[in-house]
Amino acid sequence: MIADRYELIREIRIGGMGAVFEAVDRRLERPVALKFLEPSLVTNDEHVARFHREALAAGRIGHPNICDVRDRGITDDGLHFIVMELLEGTTLFDLIQAEGPLPPQRAVPIILGVLSALGAAHRAGIIHRDLKPENIFLVISEEGSETVKLL
Repeated sequence: MIADRYELIREIRIGGMGAVFEAVDRRLERPVALKFLEPSLVTNDEHVARFHREALAAGRIGHPNICDVRDRGITDDGLHFIVMELLEGTTLFDLIQAEGPLPPQRAVPIILGVLSALGAAHRAGIIHRDLKPENIFLVISEEGSETVKLL
């Protein structure tokens, strides 16, 4: 349990800045994703500040093409974390790896979703510093529709 609230279920992905886990918010009984800052980066004040700014910035924007941030905190043993909506689908990176170059009719809606998210971020005074296919997520609804989410 993290912060007496979030029960970790499984590791989703490990990246350069940390790891992301699927979890359950036990207070609200809903699935969430927890992103932890890599412990070795906790000693660097700039990395810690950037991590927490990311949470505040994403939570402030409130755009349908930006992953929603719901909480942030520090565990008793000093791990910094961000709580986000749990996304089901695939990254643009994984899609390109599986299918190769995307035809324009597939790529254009994805890029339009990314541009919409970036426009909202820029209007809020926020610059995305790590725009890459790994940070573009394609959420597939139960009905089969696709929504682009910028991480």
